[in-house]
Amino acid sequence: MGVVSINPEGMKLVDGKIVFTTTPKYHPVEENMDSFYKLIEEISEVLNGDLPAVSETCSLCVYRGKF
Repeated sequence: MGVVSINPEGMKLVDGKIVFTTTPKYHPVEENMDSFYKLIEEISEVLNGDLPAVSETCSLCVYRGKF
């Protein structure tokens, strides 16, 4: 099990489209289901929890009314 990451190494315009070249890199990930379930639980708590208080200095608060 692992993750493949790609980072563009070169880019060029071909027939109005951007084509990039890359060398994929494989990063092995050791299976640890206890840690995985803990991470999923933490994500679920954040997504299902209360929204943080509105702040005048928060640049993201303006999006609250749009959803």
